[in-house]
Amino acid sequence: MDRTHGLGAELEKHALSPNPLPSPPPKNITFPTGGSYGDFPSIDLNVQPTYTVQWNVSYQRELPGTWLATISYLGNKTAHIWIPAQINPAVFIPGNCGASPCSTTNNTNQRRVLYLENPAQGVYFGGVGIQDMGTNANYNGMLVSIQHRFADNFTLLSNYTWSHCIDEADYLGPGSSQAFQSPYNRRGDRGSCGFDHHHVSNTSLVAVSPIRGSGWRGRAFGSWEFAPIISVRSGDRLNVLTGTDNSLTGQGQDRPNVVLPSSYALRKSVALWLNPAAFVPNALGTFGTLEGML
Repeated sequence: MDRTHGLGAELEKHALSPNPLPSPPPKNITFPTGGSYGDFPSIDLNVQPTYTVQWNVSYQRELPGTWLATISYLGNKTAHIWIPAQINPAVFIPGNCGASPCSTTNNTNQRRVLYLENPAQGVYFGGVGIQDMGTNANYNGMLVSIQHRFADNFTLLSNYTWSHCIDEADYLGPGSSQAFQSPYNRRGDRGSCGFDHHHVSNTSLVAVSPIRGSGWRGRAFGSWEFAPIISVRSGDRLNVLTGTDNSLTGQGQDRPNVVLPSSYALRKSVALWLNPAAFVPNALGTFGTLEGML
């Protein structure tokens, strides 16, 4: 037997195993300090399922010439969206402890809630994630459409939607590392949904050549169809982060302070949409005043 091949297969088996340690673990196993338990957040025993309530009102009117116009109001509310949240964040301690500041990014785990309550036991816990089930969202929109039924060699369907979606956070799927800027203020993240598009327009047209006959004109220009689809919508939302943990909570979701009346550039372009001068980093131990997405 090839011992080298056997050893490689054994190592590969343990590397691919989701539980590489023996089960049950040995009595002398060492519990790691500063362990992170947030990659797959825990679920509260009192589970609150997500649900959505929808409503709408429409008015239609037939117009001369096989035209049909419709105007609709669309609305919905979603409750109990599951968003990862941190229940063991670091606590900002102002002032100096000796010759050094009490709060730095180097002592994040020593400032976490569980460590401050019981250092002997809290030393084993870093970030501890849980599924927050209190996030809500609402959507309101107006849909206007006009339709020309197939006649006079063409059919047309065009619609325009103006809408606004607002929530505290977007659901990004199981295992998401998303968190609120402040672990104690879910409402501080309330703003436009990440997938919110204020303006959406769609137009589809099917036009058939009116030329008929078996002559050369009919063979060259008859039976042609023109069927374009045109979609136009406003751009995606932007989430502005400072990239530094000035709040010293270990969250990594700090947003800046807004110091100008408008966050947008005076002359918007693809290269410059936001005005950098409108933002300044949040002060140590505080959270940024920018709420939600732009």
